[in-house]
Order: sequence, then structure tokens, then C-alpha cells
Amino acid sequence: MAKLYDKILPVFRYRNALITVITQFLIAFATAFLFWYLPIKINELQGVLAVGLMYSVARILSALLSPLGGVASDVYGRKPLTILGPLMYALVFLSLLGGIKTIWVTVVLLVVVPSIVSNSVYLITLENVDDKDRGVVMSFVNIAFAAAMALGNILLPMMYSAMGIAPVVMLGASLCVLSSLLRIAYNETLREREVGKPLIARFYDGLRGLLPKGLRVVFVGYVAYLTLFGILATLGSEVVSRFIPIYLRDILGLRLTSIGLLYSLISFINIASYMLGGILSRKLGYAHLVVASSLIIALCLLALATFKSVYAAITLFIALSISESIAQVAIPPLYVKALDRYPDRKATVMHTQSSLSIATTFFAPLLGALIWLLSPDLLLITSSIIFVSSGLILIPLIKQFKTIHKDSAER
Repeated sequence: MAKLYDKILPVFRYRNALITVITQFLIAFATAFLFWYLPIKINELQGVLAVGLMYSVARILSALLSPLGGVASDVYGRKPLTILGPLMYALVFLSLLGGIKTIWVTVVLLVVVPSIVSNSVYLITLENVDDKDRGVVMSFVNIAFAAAMALGNILLPMMYSAMGIAPVVMLGASLCVLSSLLRIAYNETLREREVGKPLIARFYDGLRGLLPKGLRVVFVGYVAYLTLFGILATLGSEVVSRFIPIYLRDILGLRLTSIGLLYSLISFINIASYMLGGILSRKLGYAHLVVASSLIIALCLLALATFKSVYAAITLFIALSISESIAQVAIPPLYVKALDRYPDRKATVMHTQSSLSIATTFFAPLLGALIWLLSPDLLLITSSIIFVSSGLILIPLIKQFKTIHKDSAER
């Protein structure tokens, strides 16, 4: 039993990890259905080009604001941003009350908030965790996220259909505020913070150091491979992800409730996938998992363009979600480990990488809409090719990261 506790349940030994598990559950339950419902609603009201345009504009703003989140995290600490994030999600729900008039605000906030705060959540969760336990901890964080999404994708659409938008807004906003309050209990993991200067002056110094601390590092050594991977993986995802719900609705003919049930089924399957990813991360290393997952995702998208039956699509979506889940377990520890040599600028570098990925792919949703108008199948094939490329980018690092992972596990 003690061995099982050590190998499978290290999350309970780390306070920050446990807080992240709880709060990610609450946030995911509240926001899950918005990610697939909003594209469908916008398409119904204003067409597929409006979907691409709205999400492209949101990504431009995300690219501009993400570096500020990195600087703030390295200057003031991880904890303030992790507390602010759920409060910003509460604003997402309040903006739903405006309907079509404020749907732009809803989309922008839903895209921008993760780009500002998600890396701080990863850092405050993983920085005080032994490297050998990081994959397992991330698997539990993602299990909580998947379980909450499964429940949210069933219950909130039902609540919306039966009672209207107001109860959904109140419940979602309340859960996000509760998450913010719980994150006050985080232990700050930023060890060295400059004191004696006003907050604004410290933030300004951080902005001045953005270029040498951020952009210079993202193209150094094997960090550069991760930067290129991030750009390609983001492009592959963003060019197609907003149109998958529309594909299910318009091409396969599924109803909204059926789509919600499908996403819930996938979320339940993801729970087991995250556990598998945590175990495999100890056996194979993070780079192996990311490369393999990228190639499997590409194959699933290609097969989805080939087979048009509902049952084939469900099978492929399950395989796709398993691969994505395993990648989600491996990617954050991979980045955190790669940046351990830059402890004073870790968040700045991570946010700079995120901003570069967003800035160089901001056009992806609009490009996806244009390709969709030509052929939905062509859109799936295009995304498949991009994911293959992202996986191939990391192949030269497999041996190097396997060595790093093995050495850290032995320590």
C-alpha cells in the first residue's frame, strides 16, 4: 500500500497540487460546455466566417497580453495570477447575460484568460514537486478537469435548456469565485522577489527585461525545439478545434444533447487516459509521449476525414481524446524541466513561448473557416499534416530528454 501511495498518489503529498486539483475541477465544471457551445451558437447566428473572425481577434489580444502575465508572475509571484484567473472566468459568465450583443466579450475572455494565467497555475503546482512525480501530479490535475467536464457537459446544457441562461450564469460565476478563494491557500513558489521598489517600478523593470529574458531564451538550445513544437501544435489545434462541434452538428447530424453526451463520454475516458499518461511518463519520459501523441492525433484526424459514419467518428474521437490526454500530462512537465536552468525567468519564458505560438497562429481560426468553406475534409487533412510536423520537430530531443528524465528519477 505504501508503494502504491508513493507511485500513484503523490499529489496528496503536495499542498499546491491538491488545491489545483480541487479548483480545476470547479472551473472545468463551470466552463466545459462553453468551449463547444459558443462556436455552434455563433455559427447559427452569424455564420462560420464569424466563428473564425471572432476567435482570431481573441487570439491576437491573447498574444499581446500573455507576456504581461509572464512578467507579472516573475515579478509579483505565481499566486496573485492564479487567484485572478477564476475571477476573470466569472466575468465570462456575466457577459453571457448580454446575448449576441456581448458574445464578442465572452469569446475574448474565454480565450485570453488561459493565456494569462495557465502557466502560473502549472508553475505553482509543479515547481515544488520532484521531477519524477510531475507527470503523475499533472495526471491527477487533468483527471479532475476531465471528470468535471464530463459532469458539466451533461448538467449545464440541461440546465440551460430547462431554465434559461440566468441560473447557468449564477452557478458558473459562483464556482469560479469559490475557486479564487480556495487559491488563497496556495504556497507561493517564486523564491526570489525584489523588495524595496514600488510594484509598478518592478513591473516596468520586468517589461524592460522581456526581450533578453524571454525572446532570447526561447530560441536557445533544446528550448528552441519546444518553441517550434508549441507554434506548430497550436496552429494544428486552432485551425480545426472551433469547427469540430460544427462538424458533429452539420456533417454528422448530431443534436446538441448528443454532442454534450459525446463530450461527456470522452471526458470520462480521459480520466483513465490521464492515469495512463502519469504512469507512462515515469516509464518512457515526457518527450516520447508528446511525439507519439502528436502522430496519433494526426492519424485520427486523417481517418475522420475518410470515414463518415457516426460510429466511426465516435471511435476516432475516443482515440483522439486519449492521445490528447496523454500529451496534456507530459507537456507541462516537459516545459518546466527544460526551463529549470532559468529559475529567475521561468514564467516570462513560458509566457513568451505561448505568446509566440499565439502571435504566429492568430489567423488559424479564420484560416480554418476559409478551408471549411472549401471542404470540411480538407480542413481535417490540413490539421493532420501540421500535427505530424509538430511531432517530428521533437524527435531529435527524445534521447536527450530521456536522459534528463532518467537522471532526475534516479536522484
